[in-house]
Amino acid sequence: MSSAVIVLTWNGGAEAIACLQRVRQLNPAPDMVLVVDNDSRDGTPEQIAALFPDITLIRNAQNLGYAGGMNIGIRALLAHESPPDIIVLLNQDTLVDREWLGAITAPFCDPEIGAVGCKIRYPDGTIQHAGLTLDWPLAFSRHVGRYEPDRGQYDAPRDVEFVTFAAVALRRQALERIGLFDEGYRPAYFEDVDLCARLRRAGYRIRYEPRATLTHRESTSQRDDLVRSAIAHQGRLRFVLKMYPFEAITGAFAEAEQAFLVQHSNPPECRALRWAYDRTLAEMTEILHARRNCDPDMPSDTLMTLRALLLDLRHTLDTRLLQRLRARAEEISDLVTDYIDSLAVRYTLLSQPPTRLDWSESFLIDLKVENSGFAPWRGIGDHPVRLGYQWIDQAGTRHAGRHRSAIPQSVHPGESIRLALRIDPPPAPGMWRLQIELVREYIDYFSTYGIQPLFLNIEYVLEPAPRAVILSFAIAAHDAVGSNILAQVQALRQTGYRVLILAEYADERLPTDTLLATVTTRRNLLHEHPAVLEHMRRAAVIIAHYPLYYDLVELIRSAGDSVVILDYHGITPPEIWGIETVYYYSRMVRGITMLSLAQYADYAIGHSFLTCAELIATGVIDPERIEQIPCPIAAHPTLAGPPAPEIVEQFGLRHQHVLLYVGRIARSKRIHMLVQALPIILSRHSRTMLVLVGDYRPSIYRQYAYEIEAHARALGVDAHVRLTGQVDDETLEQLYRACAMFVTASLHEGFCMPVAEAMARGRPVVATRVAALPETVGDAGLLFDPDNTADLAAHVCRLLDDLPPLEEASDPLAVLRLAPATEEDFARLHERKIGIVTPRYGVDVLGGAESGIRGWAEQLAARGYTVEALTTTTIDMVNWGDHTSPGVEHLNGVTIRRFHTSSVDNRPFHALRLKVDRGERPRFCEEERFMESNLRSADLERFIAEHAAEYACFLVTPYLFGTSYWAIQRAPDRSILIPCLHDEPLARLSIVRRMLEQAAALFFNSEEESDFALCALGVVNPYRTCLGFGFPDQPERGDPLRFRQRTGITGPMLLYAGRLEPGKNVPLLIEYFMRYKAERPGPLTLALSGTGSIPLPSRDDIVGLGMLPRDALTDAYASAVALCQLSLNESFSLVLMESWLQSRPVIVHADCAVTRGHVERSGGGYAIGSYEEFRAAVDALLADETAGAARGERGKAYVLERYTWSRLLPRIEESIARFSRPRPLYARLAQRSIARALSFTRQRYEDDFLDLIERAVAAAQARKQEG
Repeated sequence: MSSAVIVLTWNGGAEAIACLQRVRQLNPAPDMVLVVDNDSRDGTPEQIAALFPDITLIRNAQNLGYAGGMNIGIRALLAHESPPDIIVLLNQDTLVDREWLGAITAPFCDPEIGAVGCKIRYPDGTIQHAGLTLDWPLAFSRHVGRYEPDRGQYDAPRDVEFVTFAAVALRRQALERIGLFDEGYRPAYFEDVDLCARLRRAGYRIRYEPRATLTHRESTSQRDDLVRSAIAHQGRLRFVLKMYPFEAITGAFAEAEQAFLVQHSNPPECRALRWAYDRTLAEMTEILHARRNCDPDMPSDTLMTLRALLLDLRHTLDTRLLQRLRARAEEISDLVTDYIDSLAVRYTLLSQPPTRLDWSESFLIDLKVENSGFAPWRGIGDHPVRLGYQWIDQAGTRHAGRHRSAIPQSVHPGESIRLALRIDPPPAPGMWRLQIELVREYIDYFSTYGIQPLFLNIEYVLEPAPRAVILSFAIAAHDAVGSNILAQVQALRQTGYRVLILAEYADERLPTDTLLATVTTRRNLLHEHPAVLEHMRRAAVIIAHYPLYYDLVELIRSAGDSVVILDYHGITPPEIWGIETVYYYSRMVRGITMLSLAQYADYAIGHSFLTCAELIATGVIDPERIEQIPCPIAAHPTLAGPPAPEIVEQFGLRHQHVLLYVGRIARSKRIHMLVQALPIILSRHSRTMLVLVGDYRPSIYRQYAYEIEAHARALGVDAHVRLTGQVDDETLEQLYRACAMFVTASLHEGFCMPVAEAMARGRPVVATRVAALPETVGDAGLLFDPDNTADLAAHVCRLLDDLPPLEEASDPLAVLRLAPATEEDFARLHERKIGIVTPRYGVDVLGGAESGIRGWAEQLAARGYTVEALTTTTIDMVNWGDHTSPGVEHLNGVTIRRFHTSSVDNRPFHALRLKVDRGERPRFCEEERFMESNLRSADLERFIAEHAAEYACFLVTPYLFGTSYWAIQRAPDRSILIPCLHDEPLARLSIVRRMLEQAAALFFNSEEESDFALCALGVVNPYRTCLGFGFPDQPERGDPLRFRQRTGITGPMLLYAGRLEPGKNVPLLIEYFMRYKAERPGPLTLALSGTGSIPLPSRDDIVGLGMLPRDALTDAYASAVALCQLSLNESFSLVLMESWLQSRPVIVHADCAVTRGHVERSGGGYAIGSYEEFRAAVDALLADETAGAARGERGKAYVLERYTWSRLLPRIEESIARFSRPRPLYARLAQRSIARALSFTRQRYEDDFLDLIERAVAAAQARKQEG
């Protein structure tokens, strides 16, 4: 049998498109699809014509209602040269299942069947319709099974009296026999009941077919409940008057209707009934004409009789409504009369309110409100008591406030309650009187009864500060859009902006200052907010967040002189989101269509390459004005430890590998795929739990959550799936800690905040290889093909295979712990080369790090290792030029490969050094330029990238130079960084921390350096140890006499050895020495070995020794009373050890943790924090040579115990072997996660965002001045 489908549309938009998409997928397909549009004004017919060119579209010039519209379509089909046997009618808000058409047309094999209805479900899966009945005699329609869970209880086909025509199949021959719809049922309701009744009178049967199933949103064309009720009553009355026997109308119906109207007390429902009666009375003549077609023997006085009956019933309705209104008035009168004498209130301010505010500002006032009367205040009921406010202008005119604070419970006499009330700005700037008081809702303010309110005087002005407006559909506490907005608000405020947020919804969990800056409104309601309009008019910047279409975003079309920035978050393709949630589906459809709004933006932000590409694809905005700025994470990247035990118990996670998903429980996230992979995962790791964190209570998510649970039960893995719902911040933090990895099968992400948040806790990620996920995950996770469940399960198992048994360690990060090196590790180390990466290398190179690492290289080479020094052609750090030729040479068993030093513009390098020395924090873009313009070699970097596999590891030092940073970028898994850190501003750069996290391991020179990295810089790289630099087991003894003969210094001498630079605190040492000599004249001399930028005073007692050869410097140490090293910037201090090896004590600065630590552990000198302490140390040394010698000997013992090659080299070898050992994949990804998350910190986001704001505003100001 042939079939045709008619879909009736009216302003359906996305839901109509969704309906037709499902119709197009029917199998078998209908022979024809016809759309009848009832004069839509929202572009629906245009969209249908564009998307479905093969579908016949009829456009009515006016809305003819359901019956009229469907009749147009049916007549078109009947007039067709081959009219279909079966005519199928569908509402635009239905979603048919694929096999629906075959099932609903099958019963027509029986020639007695005139109409077939189907099983209809709500979007949440519960039953909406399994047949239709009418209550006798009132003719109220009842859907069989409505709101019941579908457990198969209505799966038997049966004959019924009626079916709903939201989705129905009709026999063409039956329609030709009985006629089409009665168009008097306009705009809708009861036309289907009427037609079913006429079919049954003609001898046809009505069939319910449960195998045909669909989803129906129900009555989307009639969104107002009052309107829907009125139209339904009108249709009911028409049906009764047209189809009931005359005696039933005047008898059973009249009696039952009378009783119904008397009992009815709901005022809105009474209004609906009254409207229905009025319309029915007006249409009586037409109704009786239609009745005559069914009842030709109708008495001639029927019109008068039925009209009198309806008037009588209407009078009953009016009487009942009047009685209700009188009773309500008496109730209010009693409330007022009885309540007045019992009221008394005492208001107490708990915080000092402002007296002057900018007109854009809202504020919270904190009050204690005491019930000092004799009657309780009720916070619930018809007339709850609330705290409200009014503004009173200079003329005494009152303006009601927009907000009221509810009383959470009843307040009895003598009790008090603390309330916070939001106060929004008054209608205009100026001096205003604020009146705050309790109000009894729907009655009056307490001041009406003589109760004294609280008065405050507040002046509102227009401050000259720059202003910014942020537009958003919604601002939620923990999603990507909300996180971006919070970061933007903070950044703008830090630079002096007054920020106002406009949104349709604001999450109450947001920080109070953010909520106070947020106005929830719509574009057509902005006239109610004059302060907002003025703020927008004056705004320097308007930022419009665009995750989908919303009305407020249209404001950027008329932004005036404001800079407009479109913050584009990517729009989930509607077909991925799912058409069941039509509200969001339609916003996404329109959001994609309206992305052309980017043409009104001066700049646009994309949070990934994907979203930037989508903006570029619009062709309406210059790609040069699109900035890629990743979303910010609130968490500080760290290797988060195990979760709190109570969380483990609460969610049943003990001895379980936890796979965590965080986000919307939405169909586009494809959580069902995670569930589908569980059986494969459990076959290898039986103790695995999938934890799904997300709020599934909203209707847009609830149905999918049910499907997930059902899918888990069907697969037998429901015991391994936890749907937690929405959780608080602390619980979420603990669940991140509990998880072994983060998993997502999402098909579309513009960035994916939860992925970044998981990486910030050191957790690997397994994600789909689609959209922006590969970009966000980077090298910190595994990617699988989006439709390959086996691939997903294999990646998860691959990571779980690396973890220790759950009985041994419940913390997955236990995999990061390394066992001591084995013989196999040492053998592996001998098989490959050890690379030494340093900016300078050679005997002529002055510098502690360079000298120390050269010692390592030569000692390792002497132990049989193949050691290569990879360095530049620079020797002198003053000038980064080619001081020697590139090529290969050999020195003391070490192969030296020199590479050409890259020519760079080093001005950004020095500019940043000056900036941080002034105490200013640079932005990340400046830090990147700092590294780009640093001492580096492109040839060296290329060599490392191409030959990394030949080396067991690269020992990279020191942290400051580009040779270290770029080497680690090229081979992070093989680069062991010896940072030589000290507490200086450059060490605190965020780019330095990222380098420290990227390195395969960190070899610190001292415990204090390690503490500085961990505590001050926040470094969490788990692969670290303390080593230091080495010295001979039999150190050469210096000759004091030879030194004095060479220099002519005869008296006692303090020695300094090192670079003569401010960074070494040489000026302070000279100052202290000169003060000492001024107080204690005598033969004491200060001798300084080294070169640098500090000019020495022209004095006989301050001697510059220049660069001394090694033997001469050793003699100088032996000759000194003490070595003075007041530098604050040390990571080890070779000169301390060299002085101690000559049994000479040292004087160091107490503010240098490293040198102070050496002194305190060894007892080999003095740590001074002031001139007075310096003077006391020198006095003690000069007064008692034996005491100084004893300290020197203790220092020597300290060096011999820790830093001689026989002690240190085995530790160096073991550490290199241990930390260059191949690591499990899980461990590598966990470490990379931290480095990756550092790209998404709040600080970096704010830097990039403010850089854009400043450039955009400066450009706008320049254009304004030019024009």
